[in-house]
Amino acid sequence: SNGSTAANGAPETLRPYQTPVGLPQAVLQYCASTQTPMRVDDMAQDPVLGSQGFTGALLAIPLVAQQQLQGLIVLTHPQLPGAFQVRHLTLLQLLSSQMAIALDHALLYQELEERVQARTE
Repeated sequence: SNGSTAANGAPETLRPYQTPVGLPQAVLQYCASTQTPMRVDDMAQDPVLGSQGFTGALLAIPLVAQQQLQGLIVLTHPQLPGAFQVRHLTLLQLLSSQMAIALDHALLYQELEERVQARTE
């Protein structure tokens, strides 16, 4: 067990990435495939995102550990274009490598726990 429990008392496990609903998939795919952060001041002004009905600001940061994508941090503010400044991007980029390493370690720990449990059953 990873030490935490869900509301029903069952141990929580880390789950693989699932595509979130309501976010611009093209942006997520681009950030994931290129491992490049993206900041959009006003999605309504972007020809692709605006045509899909997205509005407001978006900030997407890949979480990369050992050149492997561990996940994405995606922040949106649908009512406030320009909500995320370059300083927000810079701060999240500084923190993202530590977050990715922590996530990588958590996944390794979970895998080891599952192996130990499988051997003891």
